[in-house]
Amino acid sequence: MVNKNSKITSSLGGISAWLNQRITAIIMLIFFIYFLYFIFNLALNVDSNITSWQLIFTSVLNKILIQIFILAVLLHALVGIHDVILDYIQCNFKKIILNTMLYLWLIANLIYSIKILWL
Repeated sequence: MVNKNSKITSSLGGISAWLNQRITAIIMLIFFIYFLYFIFNLALNVDSNITSWQLIFTSVLNKILIQIFILAVLLHALVGIHDVILDYIQCNFKKIILNTMLYLWLIANLIYSIKILWL
């Protein structure tokens, strides 16, 4: 027997989704300040050229920090879009399709960011 009252709910939960949003926002803010430091440092340097800009992305530390930033953005987007889908889409089939598309899109973005930074 099918229960008509069954609903698809968030596996992230209320408080954990809220906490995840805040933690990823803090990570993005810290990286933004770190990245601004490099931009202003290079912009104020009279001798800056394309090679000095490329050096930002050759450092392993910077690659790790950029990858953490991208992961934080993707997790932030996952929680936000997932909650919007659950709140505003009524049909369970559409929720499943949209959530599947969301997860595939975010995984593809993560794989592409790894390819850009590390390969």
